[in-house]
Amino acid sequence: MTSFSERFAKLKPTGVERPKLEPKHVQVKDDFKGLGFTKREAERTQREIERQEKKTLEKPDELFQDQKLEQFENSIETTMRQIAEEARKVNFDYDESQERAIRGILQNRVSVLIGAAGTGKTTITKMIWELLAKQVKVIDLRTTYFQSEYHDLGGGERETVRKLASEFKGEPELAPAICGSAFTGRASQQFKRAMPEKWWSSISTTHKLLGYAPVFEDIEDYNPVTKEWYTRTRRIFKPSFGQDCKLPYVVYIIDEGSMEPILLYNELVDAMPKNARVLIIGDINQLPPVMGKSVLGYAMRKWPVFELTTIHRQAADNPIIANAHRILQGIRPVPTDQTPMISDNGKYGGAAEFQMHVRRVMKYLFDQGIYQPYRDAIVVANSKEELPLSYQAFNLHFAMMFNPGVVRINIHTGTTHSSYGIGDKVMIHSNINDVEPPITNGMTGVVESINLNGEYNFKKSQFHAGDDDNDDEVDFDLEAPEMSVDLGDDEEEKGNEKLDQRQASHVMTIRFDNGQTYLCSNAGDYRRVTFGYAVTCHKMQGGEVPNVFIVVHSAMGQVIGREWYYTAYTRGRQKTYTIFNERGIKMALKNQKIKGITKEEKIQSYVIESKTDDMVISNDPWNVDRTKFPILFNPEIVNQNSTNGAGK
Repeated sequence: MTSFSERFAKLKPTGVERPKLEPKHVQVKDDFKGLGFTKREAERTQREIERQEKKTLEKPDELFQDQKLEQFENSIETTMRQIAEEARKVNFDYDESQERAIRGILQNRVSVLIGAAGTGKTTITKMIWELLAKQVKVIDLRTTYFQSEYHDLGGGERETVRKLASEFKGEPELAPAICGSAFTGRASQQFKRAMPEKWWSSISTTHKLLGYAPVFEDIEDYNPVTKEWYTRTRRIFKPSFGQDCKLPYVVYIIDEGSMEPILLYNELVDAMPKNARVLIIGDINQLPPVMGKSVLGYAMRKWPVFELTTIHRQAADNPIIANAHRILQGIRPVPTDQTPMISDNGKYGGAAEFQMHVRRVMKYLFDQGIYQPYRDAIVVANSKEELPLSYQAFNLHFAMMFNPGVVRINIHTGTTHSSYGIGDKVMIHSNINDVEPPITNGMTGVVESINLNGEYNFKKSQFHAGDDDNDDEVDFDLEAPEMSVDLGDDEEEKGNEKLDQRQASHVMTIRFDNGQTYLCSNAGDYRRVTFGYAVTCHKMQGGEVPNVFIVVHSAMGQVIGREWYYTAYTRGRQKTYTIFNERGIKMALKNQKIKGITKEEKIQSYVIESKTDDMVISNDPWNVDRTKFPILFNPEIVNQNSTNGAGK
């Protein structure tokens, strides 16, 4: 007989939409009929459901209302004096904008920290984390590891799961209830490198923080060949934490806010407890997201914004930082030993000719030992495969140029072919969180082995859609109607349903920089992998490499601009090279996606572009599209009387 909790799990409210309550929403005699409930259980369950639905009716801006956080042991001003005293001991002075940012972020439960390269965002983030770490409760990080397996359970089982960590052998993994997250794996790894190692366990991608895990669903589908309906299983990824299963952290620091998609941010807000503090960090000069808008622009319009404006001496002495700020002003970068500019001298006007020029330049730099494929990155603008200056077009040549003399295996994945050789540099295009350490979006690795796949069957692996005007030419594998659909972790993969479980002709093993290995054995695996020599700027955003080589040409069109060039330019830690034609560099400096230089100008530009958004939200705030509009708590409510830290 099923337990009460199992029966309750079938009835508990799901989803995030506003429920429409009727005077008698749950009818005990009907809704619980046949489930084996006693009258007392049914009444108790009815009350619980109504309580949950009433909870979801709370307006987002009221989530923090009446929630009191414990004050710091000392006042903010006393804390600021202590910070200044400690800084003087190490001969360091915070500038006015940094002091204002520290004080403001401590005083506000929701806030935004912005600043261009070299203004000290990392320094302020460390300080904020250190100060709040003394105020928040301490949690056992192991309590978050088991949620993905139990996120469908009721409250009683969930409490049991939270206590599981204490039963495991070994020391608990204790840490302050502060977490850091970023959209891509590359950005989260960079976030870790910038922070002390003691906090690394609390920093991850937003997907991993939310416990994204595969969920298998049975759905009804129609087979056009047999003219029959059948049940098949598909796999989708869903967050383990949400409205009915909150995360244990008190402080949430979102790095690279300009990359954070709105839907993913909303899912994170759903999982936050009522007493949470939120800090979004970003650079308004960077490249906007590929699809839609990021949460950063919306947050800047509504939340207190603290901008770091001073370029500190250590950063100002770095030619990369100095040139990055020239780019923001539309001024041409100055060539130095750290920032070489390689022109085509007007000899290669067409895209195909310029591609040949770039290949010759990179071959020379490779032969001289300046460019190292497994360490450095080549950044291009175009992502359309048919374009000569796309990353796919470059990668086909670079693979043979930088990994010559290897036997390349033609790998059949059902409807497409891939060609790889041992030693090729490849990149993963999705987060794989069910391994430790995880493999994250944008991570590069090396092909270690390629072997025949014993499970490959040519006939079963085929799927031909046929012509649009001849539906009878669809060829399904009738022996495997349960063919699954794989939706990846990242936003770019959601909704992209494909028959990804078809076995490929070969199994390819990839070893990544963190020591983790990944086996490609089916179509879905190979769909996540591409060569990693040349990448788009979006894939590099949030990360750094020792040397970056930027390709700038007028044929790249409106894709290139100040934000693009600035973002690519600041990806290099040691050197940044620009390979360009004259017209292309002028286009990159002139074209500005978000108008303005100052914070106020850029916010105003964003307001003009989004002036209809407020109308949509205000007309019916409960039925807005969660993929387009973020849940931003009203600072007048959540920040009231908040001159304190996070509660213990």
